[in-house]
Amino acid sequence: QAKQQQQQQQQPALAGCSAPLYYLCVQHDMSAHVSESMGWRLRDHALGSCSEGIAITDPSQPGHPLVYVNDAFLHITGYQRSEVLGHSSSFLHGPSTSPSALAVLEAAQTARHKATVELINYRQNGETFWNRASITPVFDSLGRLVSFIHVHSDITELVRRKEEEGRLLEAKIAAETAAEAKSMFLANMSHEIRTPLNGMMATAQLLLSSSLNPEQRELADTILESGNSLLGVLGDILDFSKLDHGAVELALEPVSVRRTVEACMDIVALEAQHKGLALAYSLDPLLACHHLMADPIRLRQVLANLLSNAVKFTDVGEVQVDARLLPRSQLPPTALSKLAQLALQPAAFAGERGPPASPPLSAPHGSPVQGHSNAGQEE
Repeated sequence: QAKQQQQQQQQPALAGCSAPLYYLCVQHDMSAHVSESMGWRLRDHALGSCSEGIAITDPSQPGHPLVYVNDAFLHITGYQRSEVLGHSSSFLHGPSTSPSALAVLEAAQTARHKATVELINYRQNGETFWNRASITPVFDSLGRLVSFIHVHSDITELVRRKEEEGRLLEAKIAAETAAEAKSMFLANMSHEIRTPLNGMMATAQLLLSSSLNPEQRELADTILESGNSLLGVLGDILDFSKLDHGAVELALEPVSVRRTVEACMDIVALEAQHKGLALAYSLDPLLACHHLMADPIRLRQVLANLLSNAVKFTDVGEVQVDARLLPRSQLPPTALSKLAQLALQPAAFAGERGPPASPPLSAPHGSPVQGHSNAGQEE
């Protein structure tokens, strides 16, 4: 492409004859004009490619009418170019448009400063949208204001997400507050109940140490057993409140699995006897002669709950506890659902004596030991 465009004007010079003597050529340098024209085309192409709506207003005319809008502005607002050019941008305003945001834009135009606001504007079809509007003054080389550039961004989806996040945060705070109040109530209630309950159980123990006839001793035993059961419920309530606060700590102590199982079976032995159920347990040979490193309180709570449910929902037959060792490779994903797996995962043994020839089978307090059956079996 030629960088210069030459314009030639040829006029014949006549000297009293019909034939011209010479030609006069005049040349004009059009480089600056061509370069400026190419620059405007590049700017138009760049502005037209923007995803934000671009509008240019003329501050020298009343109302600052629009003299240029790009395609994105037309897409955001829904107007045609012929509908907006020569008009003020007030056609975007409506009843929900913030007067304070408009005042900020008006003050910035008066002071010839930049400004950015977020406000509700209206499309051509009357639909509202959130608009992040920015204005920037443009000055010439002499410092004179020649135009304002307006940038419009549709942030409706962003505002909607922020509002949704705000509602979720409020719901989260409300849920945490309710959980805190519930935990405090449970903790206070359990402590308030525990004090008179301890007095009642101490009285029952004093009665059992005195001279009672068989009927009276049975009644005192019932009071003591019921108190122990209620203490277990209170312990569970406290554990729930601790779980909400993340304050549950597991201890690691040597535990006799045999004694733990027998103590838990003692708790449900009376109810099982009333229902005519047999209670039995079977231990892995290693568990029968070694101690387990575990949390004794949590282990007893889990086993007592399992036994209580087994006795409660079993009408005939027996309830048997089968505690055995499993390799880690055989543990299913739902290992916590089984007592033996839950208890034996942190197993560590403190002795080296050999196991007995066969696992023992016993029943506490004279509960009948029947043949192995599936009725009420708890593992």
